[in-house]
Amino acid sequence: MASKFKSLLMNPLYIGIIVTVLVILFMFFIPDYSDIVIIAAYIFTICYIIWLKDLDLIYALILSFIFAVAWLIVGKSQYGYNRSFVVIAGYNIFPLLLWAIGLFGIYIIYNFIEKYFVKRGVIVKLFVYSSIFWVLLIFFESLAYHVLHVRNAMTGNYPGLPLCECIHAPLWMQIVYLSMGPIYFLVLHMAQNYIVKH
Repeated sequence: MASKFKSLLMNPLYIGIIVTVLVILFMFFIPDYSDIVIIAAYIFTICYIIWLKDLDLIYALILSFIFAVAWLIVGKSQYGYNRSFVVIAGYNIFPLLLWAIGLFGIYIIYNFIEKYFVKRGVIVKLFVYSSIFWVLLIFFESLAYHVLHVRNAMTGNYPGLPLCECIHAPLWMQIVYLSMGPIYFLVLHMAQNYIVKH
């Protein structure tokens, strides 16, 4: 029993699923503290990955945060929610940490299934990661908009994507959203290859 629990504890995919479900439940039942829930989830993620001592995951986590910060530097004026979220130096912490957690979380899922196509080229790997990214991006954006009622008031007048009616934003911002995952994966892949060779 103890070995099974340890095995579960050492698996970032299982822990990630548990944390994700808890975050969604907390955001649903105490919506006014959604930003605090996300901050707590991110702090937990950092502590957990450091505890695992998995360098690949540490690099992936750092890079996801860099990507999130870079995006917020460009798009911070595009965020203003229908709820009062923590803002530090003009940067809304809610989308910042959601992007960091999202990019990293999808990499964890990809990392779990990569063994099935480890010998395939980067194009196949990019396709797999991107497919997971797009499906989960649309799922969570739809969940946030239609179920949790998290609305970005700054871009709410723009049309959302067809079918899902989510990601209400200018076209350029929608393109950034859909391309963020693939670009993150390619940069991470190149960085990992560089580290292995040096």
